[in-house]
Amino acid sequence: MQAVEEFGKTIQLSPRDSNAHFNLAAALAQVGKIDESIAEYQKATAIRPDYLLAHLYLGLALVQKRRYTDAIPEFEKVISLQPDSVDGYLKLSGALYSARSYTKCIEISRPALVVKPDSAAAHSDLGSCMLRKNRYREAIAEYKKAVQIMPGDPAYHYNLPLTLRPFPAMAKESRAEFEAARELSSKTSASN
Repeated sequence: MQAVEEFGKTIQLSPRDSNAHFNLAAALAQVGKIDESIAEYQKATAIRPDYLLAHLYLGLALVQKRRYTDAIPEFEKVISLQPDSVDGYLKLSGALYSARSYTKCIEISRPALVVKPDSAAAHSDLGSCMLRKNRYREAIAEYKKAVQIMPGDPAYHYNLPLTLRPFPAMAKESRAEFEAARELSSKTSASN
């Protein structure tokens, strides 16, 4: 709470300081005051429209409040400011997915893979969006790429059995992926 007070004082002295608004927003978010945090991030981006981190964190705060359609333009701004930001693409595809804009999610996931072809998260996001559009074979291909890139991550193995379920001929592969996910998950739990 002390940080909130300190940054509040800084803003009183210098109300047009975008960094002070950003820092206050971050301090408010840390103490769970997300709505107030959003207002401060908005002030930071209004003062300095090219403030990449303020747009990113504003988008994240909006997602935290389940305001996905409000978060989308913030992540789009991140990408416009830093076109090679895989994180920006991933956050945008996640917001689009949560807003049920699956076609747009597919469109956004592809440039992320141009920027970073070995991004397991981007392949997984694309697979999830494809799955929602009933494009099962394409979803399977993307999930398999994610597993190839990150074979030790159980999350990527869990997606495959869900996607393979409609294909009885792939039941054996589905069970194997589910077992791999379960085994990796238990290893991860045991090491923590």
